[in-house]
Amino acid sequence: MPTDIHAQRSAFDPFGERLDGAGARAAPAGHRARNLAVALFWSVALLLVAGRVHLAAHAASPSAPIQAALGTQAR
Repeated sequence: MPTDIHAQRSAFDPFGERLDGAGARAAPAGHRARNLAVALFWSVALLLVAGRVHLAAHAASPSAPIQAALGTQAR
């Protein structure tokens, strides 16, 4: 009985025929690149969401110079 977990895998094409080399593993450099891309994606996504939340909070309350220019008072 093989001890390698990938030795028991088999893959099939859409017509049901067995594919050779289905247990081939990805290169470690490809795995590192994928992890880096995922981390970069989520970092940028978090930065954009935080920026929107920060700017939305300031857009709801105009600053004092703008209120003075418009002649309105804060209630």
